[in-house]
Amino acid sequence: MKVRFIQGLSLVCLAGTLLAAVSMAGPPPPGVSDTPLERGLVAIFALAVGFGFAGGMLYYGRVYVARVTYDVRERRFLLTTLGPPPRHLTCTEADLGGQAEYHEGHFETGRQVVNAPWYTLRLPGLRPLILDPQGEVEDAELWERLTQA
Repeated sequence: MKVRFIQGLSLVCLAGTLLAAVSMAGPPPPGVSDTPLERGLVAIFALAVGFGFAGGMLYYGRVYVARVTYDVRERRFLLTTLGPPPRHLTCTEADLGGQAEYHEGHFETGRQVVNAPWYTLRLPGLRPLILDPQGEVEDAELWERLTQA
């Protein structure tokens, strides 16, 4: 799954920015005339980028629905977010109440065209969840019920 890969990549980038910040905290190599202030500002910037990317991806994983199943006996949807750690949420069709909102996700920069539609699913007492129609959909009928409820 692409999102899991990018989450892992964000943690690798965080490790790289931590190493860069540590190396910037020491004295400059011979022949480099950076002042301590310049080195400190670069280290802070590197840390901000690393923590921002990793923190954003970890938060995204908490609201990105990676799996949807339906418990026929209990008559409930079972939603699993990507995490870490994954959250297992349940809701009924009545809880949904038409709360799945479609977003086109179409953006053009002139050179590139991004086509990344998504649904925002609002459940009582939770932050909005993200449903990705371009992700792995195991049961098309179940997906329709979830997004059209």
